[in-house]
Amino acid sequence: MILQIPVQGGHKGGTIVLEHGGQTKQFPFDIGSGEKFSLVAFYDDCEHQLEQVTEGWRLTLVFNLVWKNGVVPAIKAPIDIPIVLEIIKEIKESLSPWVPTDDSTSGGISHVTISGPRL
Repeated sequence: MILQIPVQGGHKGGTIVLEHGGQTKQFPFDIGSGEKFSLVAFYDDCEHQLEQVTEGWRLTLVFNLVWKNGVVPAIKAPIDIPIVLEIIKEIKESLSPWVPTDDSTSGGISHVTISGPRL
């Protein structure tokens, strides 16, 4: 996951290119780079590349999210189907603030722009 922090004056260039499952997506990281946070998250098996910034400068934080000590309940189908559905519902609810509602997602690739103060 890459979080881009807004900086005064922003930057030009610096598109992120992601490839997953045979699909390639490009996200222009420079749009609103002086006023908005940008967040891009992708699976660890995605190929990714940040293209060169051509003007200004960019400040990013890069995170690797790891689920340690995760407990996956034993599922005995079909009796435990309601439990699985409840778990899926809880996951979707907890992730909903981070998932865009437009068509900017594809497979394991997503991009979110969040308004915030400049640094």
